[in-house]
Amino acid sequence: MNYYFIANQILYEYGFALNNQQVVHEWLFAYPRGSQAQLWFERIYDEENDEYNWDLKKLTGQRQFWKKTTRHNALFLSTAGMLNSVKLEPIVNWITNNLVIFTVKTYLSNVFNFFTVNFCKDVDNKQKILKFLQAADLNIVDFELEGQLNFLHKINETNDLTQFPLEYESEGTKRLFIFAGPLMDILEKGRILMIDELDNSLHPSIVRFMLELI
Repeated sequence: MNYYFIANQILYEYGFALNNQQVVHEWLFAYPRGSQAQLWFERIYDEENDEYNWDLKKLTGQRQFWKKTTRHNALFLSTAGMLNSVKLEPIVNWITNNLVIFTVKTYLSNVFNFFTVNFCKDVDNKQKILKFLQAADLNIVDFELEGQLNFLHKINETNDLTQFPLEYESEGTKRLFIFAGPLMDILEKGRILMIDELDNSLHPSIVRFMLELI
C-alpha cells in the first residue's frame, strides 16, 4: 500500500508492504518544491538472511535507536515519530489527523460500538444517514436506535411498513449503513477515508453511488 499526500507544503509518498508476520518493505519519499525526489528512509526485509536492509541516510537524530526499537510487525515511521524524530513527527501527525482506516469486520462484531450509530445520536446526522440510505434505493423509510438497531421498510403500494433488525438485513445493507457515518463525517471534515474490502458484499451500483459522493 502506498499513497501520496501534502503536509507542510511538501509532497510525500509513503508506503509499506506486509505479510502475515511482519513488514517486508517500508519507504518514504519527499518531493520538496524545486528539488528532486528524496528517499528519506527505506527498509527491505531480506528473507534469506532474516534481517532488514536499511537506508536512513536522509534522517538526522537517533537513527540507530529508532531502527533497533522498531519491531518487525510495526512501522518505522510511527516508531520514529513517537520517539521524537523532528523530521518525521509532522508526517505522523498529519496522517493521524487526516487519515481514517475503516475495517468492516471490526465494526460488525459489535453493532452499537461502530461509528454510524454514535453519529446518528445527533438528530441532524440521523437525517443525513437516512437520506443517504434512501438515495441508494434500499426501500428504507426510517430506522430506530433504541434497544436494538431496526430498519423500517415500505413493503407495498399501500405504504405498509415492516420492521427488520440489523441481523436480518442483507450484507450489502449492513455495510452501507456502517460506511455511511464515517463517509459523511470525513466528507464534512475533508479527511481521507480508507475502507478495507469496499467491494466485498456491496453491489457495484452501491459502490458507484458511494464514490460519486466524494
